[in-house]
Amino acid sequence: MKIEKETTDNLWTIPFCEKKLTKEELFHEIEKKISDSQFEWTIGIGTDSQTIGKFFNFTSVVCIYKKGKGGIYYYQSNIVSRKKFPSTNQIHRMFEEVTRSINLAVELENTLVNKQKPIIHIDASTAEKNNLTSSFSEQLEGYVIGSGFNCVLKPDSYVASCIADRHSKKTSNSNKSSIKRINNKR
Repeated sequence: MKIEKETTDNLWTIPFCEKKLTKEELFHEIEKKISDSQFEWTIGIGTDSQTIGKFFNFTSVVCIYKKGKGGIYYYQSNIVSRKKFPSTNQIHRMFEEVTRSINLAVELENTLVNKQKPIIHIDASTAEKNNLTSSFSEQLEGYVIGSGFNCVLKPDSYVASCIADRHSKKTSNSNKSSIKRINNKR
């Protein structure tokens, strides 16, 4: 039997220590960090996806960056059946990545006391690059702007195109055995 719905543990991981947080704990931790008024903080949110067999692994990242001092990020992965996104429709999958980032940004912004707007990082090239994602990057940009957020594209979209990309590939490899176990149980 195949997985037909998304699977996730609903927890956010802090890399390197592998500590897990609920979404509420994550938002509280971000609020604590950005309330340090000595520094200018930027919040970036991005999502990337990778193929793992008959599934896609969507990994979302929230990165808070202290200008000139570095930052920290948190990530969460979700396994989704490829049936939801036909392999010939990269646009649909890219819109799903951006939708996940926008939804997360809305939730986070609504919980922050200072209502700081996150910046959405889109894993797509600018229109002049002339590749697959550049052909619809303006649509993705318009979607984000129409949702009330600013956004950045490659090469500036490091949260999606570097951090989320890294963890979606890493998680994809570690989840292959989990997916086999799930399929074998059915």
